[in-house]
Amino acid sequence: MTAVTELALAADLSELTRLADAIETFCDAHALPPAVSYQISLAADELITNVISYGFPDGATGLPITVRLAAGEGDAASVTVVIVDDGPAFDPFAEAPPPVLEGDIEDRPIGGLGVHLVRSMMDQVDYARIDGRNVVTLRKQIPAGIADD
Repeated sequence: MTAVTELALAADLSELTRLADAIETFCDAHALPPAVSYQISLAADELITNVISYGFPDGATGLPITVRLAAGEGDAASVTVVIVDDGPAFDPFAEAPPPVLEGDIEDRPIGGLGVHLVRSMMDQVDYARIDGRNVVTLRKQIPAGIADD
């Protein structure tokens, strides 16, 4: 059985608090360890911040940004996060610039670090353009014996 939580967010950075609260509640309800909750929250925050900041410039709005959290059970326990928005087509995993990881942080160009962080924290990341909407899917595997639904 899979448990699912879905929320609709306005394209406004103030919604990030509501997102973090929803992820924390979801992870607590599924007895996920704080480290997993933190990684899921940070990854979703990063991607949604980018959607709001770059997909809806100058305060433009579109359909709500939909976030769906699903917890799978059993031997292959995992959490799946699906983020859907109607901003311009953009595959963050193919189009974001590669991060510069060497040198002083002040001297590095801006861009790519957040997507790099998401890739490093999640076990699987995917992008699709479906019906004129961006669909980003993140998956985090939960080691056996850690998740107690």
